Amino acid sequence: MSMQVYWDVILDGMVAQWLARGDQFVLEEDGDSGHGGGNSAKRNIVKAWKEDYGLKYFFNTPGSPDLSLIENCWCAVK
Repeated sequence: MSMQVYWDVILDGMVAQWLARGDQFVLEEDGDSGHGGGNSAKRNIVKAWKEDYGLKYFFNTPGSPDLSLIENCWCAVK
């Protein structure tokens, strides 16, 4: 997923509504490059959006079975 798609669909499409409603949450993300992690030299629109909206988030490790529960579900599918 590109940063533009993540920004359009997830952040502006869903997360902005939750923030506007006043919901209290922390967004959990994996290491997908579209989530705005890493030290890219190009403009990081996702990181800028999160800072502008004051979004609390953290990057989770997909290799940790107790921190990334969905990974256990993928094992059954594979």
